[in-house]
Amino acid sequence: MSKAIFDITVGDLNITERIRPLLISLRVEDKAGHASDKARLELNDKDGAIVLPGRGAEMRISLGWEHSSIEQVFAGTVDEVRSRGNRGSGRTLLVSARGMDTLGSAKAQQEQHFDGQTIKSVLLTAGEASGIREVIVSEELEGVVLPYAEMNGESFIAFGDRIAKEVGGTFKVVGRRAIIYKRSPAVTTTGAPIPSVAAVVGDNLIDWDIAPIIGRPRFKTSKVRYYDASSASWKEVSVETGIDDTEAEFTDRHVAADEAEALRRAGGASTETARNAGEGWVQIDGNTSAQSEGICIVSGTRPGVDGSYRIDAVEHEYSRSGFITRLELKEPHGDAGTDEREETEEDDE
Repeated sequence: MSKAIFDITVGDLNITERIRPLLISLRVEDKAGHASDKARLELNDKDGAIVLPGRGAEMRISLGWEHSSIEQVFAGTVDEVRSRGNRGSGRTLLVSARGMDTLGSAKAQQEQHFDGQTIKSVLLTAGEASGIREVIVSEELEGVVLPYAEMNGESFIAFGDRIAKEVGGTFKVVGRRAIIYKRSPAVTTTGAPIPSVAAVVGDNLIDWDIAPIIGRPRFKTSKVRYYDASSASWKEVSVETGIDDTEAEFTDRHVAADEAEALRRAGGASTETARNAGEGWVQIDGNTSAQSEGICIVSGTRPGVDGSYRIDAVEHEYSRSGFITRLELKEPHGDAGTDEREETEEDDE
């Protein structure tokens, strides 16, 4: 295998060669949902010679392999700088960065309401007070109209995340840009499909811990009640989750304003139920193609575990010993969770 490489820029200055002999480890986290992307550098700070980067300085990180590709895996701002040390082991400097500015107003509470507007219009208006300059909505959600929405002491981040869950989507703030998209099929912010990633025993799979079936969060259907004004009666909508090995039904405790909202919320709950039907993680040789909401295809572990899983979080780690990628997995597909081999008498014994 070729040598792992990295590239780091702070502000307009490329500091790769300057910190190469000082870099102990580098970690980047990409999580689905509203959680902000994170990056952390651990540096040898002998004699305190490193000049501290300013809080809010822009940082970009790329990872890859020599004689192959190198891809940007993080863009954000410096959030924290921490010094550690003792008499025995010397000094280290930890530089942390986030994809969202933590001092920005996106976390400030707001009081607003919206009537009969699209998701994009609602988020654009709510985002103005939070410094959001752009809202990207996936094609499947562009035409969705919300009869009524309100921010009752919610931050823009919490509000966007709540709306996303109701429509079976994912919400994220990256810098001054808000992104909301349908969870499946997964696409990048430009609308291109996220490539799948393989985790193969005997090839790139280092280790794994996977439970393809979890009983507690599994439901057969998702139900939401609403009041039908035309018939002056309460009604209910039901959406199948696609999970057939249970008879349990999930019922939303909160009623919807109308049938359209009830269908959106039931569909969102159905998506969330299917997502949490299994879980686990794999560690593979460093792969910058891995992205949250993409698909990981696991093979060579055993029947019933091999199959496709949704990537819920990605963690890239570079150190002096190499480059590895850890994937948090959910939402099993295909053969994951089913072992169709026939039992033998020896198995029964």
